[in-house]
Amino acid sequence: PADRDAVPALKLPAIELDLRARALAVIEHVNRARVDPPAFARMLSTQLQGCFEGTTFNIPAAWGKRKLLRTAEGEAAVFNLVAQLKSTKPSPVLRLVPALSGAAQQLADELGGGGASTPLMERLNGRGTFSGSAGEAVVYGVRQPEAIAAQLLISDGDKERRNRSFLLNGDLKVAGFGLAEHAQHGSVCVLTFATLFATALAEPQTVECQGEASDAFTDVLDAIPSQQARDIATDALVIGKKVRLEYEPGKINIVVFERDGSQRSSVLKWS
Repeated sequence: PADRDAVPALKLPAIELDLRARALAVIEHVNRARVDPPAFARMLSTQLQGCFEGTTFNIPAAWGKRKLLRTAEGEAAVFNLVAQLKSTKPSPVLRLVPALSGAAQQLADELGGGGASTPLMERLNGRGTFSGSAGEAVVYGVRQPEAIAAQLLISDGDKERRNRSFLLNGDLKVAGFGLAEHAQHGSVCVLTFATLFATALAEPQTVECQGEASDAFTDVLDAIPSQQARDIATDALVIGKKVRLEYEPGKINIVVFERDGSQRSSVLKWS
């Protein structure tokens, strides 16, 4: 019978298809270091204790398949990170933004393919509008979310600790994630950061919300290229007020409903 025939084995992709779930997990681990740096330092120090022999790093089981990795600095890079985290002040949590993940994935694909990479500003400008600072962190050969965050924070071999500086920079508040296969290193991961990023909506939209922001409300917020305007809406939600967003391309009217029945409107226009 057909149901007794041998089922041919299918080769599974090395990188899972659900990149968004992985992205959220990576950002969660990074946020642990941002929200409570000393606690993250204690956790990482305990986790990596005994994992080094000189410059040879025996990857802990929690990071995936155990293997030996040759590092540039050995445990000294971990000590350096732990010392910095103990004196680092908390930073705002990073929020994952789909458009930034698109920019990060584009670079990951380019690096994985061995071709020329598109400059960050070109990738960002093609997806929306950013303000403030922007930057990227890249790491090779790791896939597990916890390992990706830790390796970027450790920044082994880089005296300037550039990847670490991006992850702990409190001025950077939104991020995107990309992951691709790499012929030499197995995988390449990219985190793209910005202070503020806005993705324009093609059509006018009006949405009301009270309490926790809905997905539709967040989509409209993400189209506003002003942190001050966004704060007017979110601050009102936090204290239980109803907010209506009236969006048109290039314009937003934020209506806050006061508890006495009155309304307060704030209008912002941009080109």
